[in-house]
Amino acid sequence: MPERRIAHKSFLLIGWWACLGLTIFLAAFPINVGLIRLALVTAMPVLAAGACVLLWSRKWLRWLPAILLVTPIGVLLAPGRGHDAENLRRRYVTALRRYEGTRYVWGGENRFGIDCSGLVRRGLIDANLHEGIATLNPGRIRAAARLWWYDCSARALKDGYRNWTRLLFTAPAINDIVPDRLLPGDIAVTSNGVHVLVYLGENQWMQADPGPGKVVRQSVPVETGRWFGTPVHLLRWGQLDDRDLE
Repeated sequence: MPERRIAHKSFLLIGWWACLGLTIFLAAFPINVGLIRLALVTAMPVLAAGACVLLWSRKWLRWLPAILLVTPIGVLLAPGRGHDAENLRRRYVTALRRYEGTRYVWGGENRFGIDCSGLVRRGLIDANLHEGIATLNPGRIRAAARLWWYDCSARALKDGYRNWTRLLFTAPAINDIVPDRLLPGDIAVTSNGVHVLVYLGENQWMQADPGPGKVVRQSVPVETGRWFGTPVHLLRWGQLDDRDLE
């Protein structure tokens, strides 16, 4: 009988480590699709339950995994409050700059690979997480979770997906825009909806450009840039406006 329990525990331990390894792999995988998001969310309670079982013989540790799981859920459900749009904008620009040089991967949205819409969303996810933790504001953490869960394309951002963005104006080309009309963090989506760039301030733009195959930062005017001479829609994230459109 003891041998059978040991065998069961060994099997459970192997399965738990396999589940953890797969979870880490999926979290690091650059392409974020619905099935991967669902698998990651499902893996959390599975890992916590398995850890509780494995630690059950240790009285002071048996409930620790459950507590570690319930705590962030409690934070997500806690009441949020307003935020400083200007401070969040600064965090957004700082977060975006960290992705400079990241390789271009269609559908990607992390440091192992990112595309144009993934870049502008991932930067805001990071900014919301940092803001939420720094100011103990669950509302910002929930905003980051929504941005992560509801993936969207450049075209969807142009069309105001989930009321996240609002149109500022249209322009015949980024090179023709007067910088005073923009704030750092504003985004430009090509009129055909295939590409999006983000304004960093001081005449600088950032994009995950499939041409050079990486995230690049450029100062306007850009004479040879494919995306700087095409018609664009200029938009602002609701979170970065004085009125939050969430």
